[in-house]
Amino acid sequence: MEMFAGAGKKVIRLSIAIPVVAAALLSPSLSPTSHAQRGLDADTLAIEQVVIQAETAKETLYMAPNTAPGVAIAASEVQTAEASAYAELGALYSPGSSLLAFQTRRVGQWMAAQASGDNKLLAGGIRDATFGAVTSTGAAATAHLTFTTYAVYAVRQPTGSIVTYTPSSQIIADITLNKTDQGWRITNDSWQFAPGSEP
Repeated sequence: MEMFAGAGKKVIRLSIAIPVVAAALLSPSLSPTSHAQRGLDADTLAIEQVVIQAETAKETLYMAPNTAPGVAIAASEVQTAEASAYAELGALYSPGSSLLAFQTRRVGQWMAAQASGDNKLLAGGIRDATFGAVTSTGAAATAHLTFTTYAVYAVRQPTGSIVTYTPSSQIIADITLNKTDQGWRITNDSWQFAPGSEP
């Protein structure tokens, strides 16, 4: 997802899965009851939970801390939101990884881009998450899943009016993780739009 200026106005373009909630927005298929019904072992359950939390975080960590459309965001609100986001990312991604650095950098960029209030991500998340193969060998694991991202944007038009956009896309993701003393952490996140779901 990118926010950029062009033709005298700011435009939002979805180029990656849209990015604070520590609790995962689990679909019914990922509730604790269905985990038990699916007979998942402890590692697989932990892997799926971390993956869902991370994919949800990518849709929510960039949300404006002040979600009133068109209203500027105070510097103190940005600092609080960034600190919370960085703490959450640190609990999901492998320490020192380029992916953690990338996600952290994106939070700062998005907060800065929304500060004026002219473009804001007001809400977002994932739904309909379904896991395919989840495999683990020792301290390494991979997970394949599909899910739908959704978002709500408020964008000020050149006329001054605020228009709301609600994009949604189906994503296919392949995640690699490693096991640390603190639990499973993501080392790589490869994704693509499902056929017919491109923006």
